[in-house]
Amino acid sequence: MIDSYQKTLIGLFAVMLLTLLATSIALFIMKIGIEPVNIAQYYMGNEETFIVKKSFEGLFETTAPHLFAITIMIFIVIHLLLFTNYKKYIPHLLAGLLISFIADMASGYFLIANLAFFAIIKWVSFLIFQFLFIISIFLIISDIMRHKTI
Repeated sequence: MIDSYQKTLIGLFAVMLLTLLATSIALFIMKIGIEPVNIAQYYMGNEETFIVKKSFEGLFETTAPHLFAITIMIFIVIHLLLFTNYKKYIPHLLAGLLISFIADMASGYFLIANLAFFAIIKWVSFLIFQFLFIISIFLIISDIMRHKTI
């Protein structure tokens, strides 16, 4: 059983993760945009609008810390789901989170290789990752509010 102190800690952690996800969505939209053309231009550059093409080194500097941080976040959320009544969804959520995260990170490298189609993959994988992460967090919150498990 879970006591109110543990419930509060898990609840605050969930709120922090939801805030992090909200800010990542906002930053993506403000910095890159939501249309595939904007995403392609952000990575591939555009001389007319003075957007400089992203470099491999620049992408790698972003990818390296994201690989660590996002993997830890996924691990924690999946770990918390193990103690809920929703553990049957873990394989699907974990596969979806990992595949969408890898596709999101990898698509930037394909974009700097001038493969503009990957702008759509970048956008879709980003949305799928955010959606699945939000679903995972809400499953944890709903379980601790209803069943006193975890």
